[in-house]
Amino acid sequence: MKLEDKLNVRHSLCLCISIRRTFNAELISSKIGSGTRNHFGAIYHKVALASLTLLSMPSATLAARHEPYKGSRIFWDNATRKTVFSSGGYARIIQLKDGRLMATCESKGIVIAFSTDKGSTWSSPTTIVNNTNNVPNCVPDLVQLSDGTIVVGYNPRPSTPYTEGRRFGIRCKRSTDNGKTWSDEIFVNDALHTFNDGCWEPYLPNSCSSWFQADRLPPWG
Repeated sequence: MKLEDKLNVRHSLCLCISIRRTFNAELISSKIGSGTRNHFGAIYHKVALASLTLLSMPSATLAARHEPYKGSRIFWDNATRKTVFSSGGYARIIQLKDGRLMATCESKGIVIAFSTDKGSTWSSPTTIVNNTNNVPNCVPDLVQLSDGTIVVGYNPRPSTPYTEGRRFGIRCKRSTDNGKTWSDEIFVNDALHTFNDGCWEPYLPNSCSSWFQADRLPPWG
């Protein structure tokens, strides 16, 4: 018998033993009528029968479940991994029109970095947005428009204790010189000042001046 079949048989036998122990315990501890006991027995026999069916499957049927995947998959080459930012989170990377890669992330503000060799090396991070007034700037996204303008959007999220003067919002900055200098902060939207009434996650589609954001409490909140 092939090792694969042995493993499947072993799994099925363990399943049968587990079922037998479970339902025997219920039958022994049960003090209700025999009709219900028969019902438990019927359930046991049905499940045990399903497990025994697995035992009787031909090896070809079991092997068919492990056929090589025929679609497309991505494999990451860990040997080529490079550090872009030594700290931070929610990183995003795009390729600019001049061929460089540009990355951004949240790290005590919003930082950016560039690569001129397709990601092999990266420039030192530059902070383009600082956190102030106990309001972390979070979850940046970036896009380069058709005229070459680079836009970085981000999400101010005030920390507790909440005050009405510090609201959740969406802001952005623009660069018209390939990321060398950046505009003052541009207002896009404000929500309220509490987590339950905040706004979230700016998303800038590729080469598009449209803007999307979530304005509802995240489903995990």
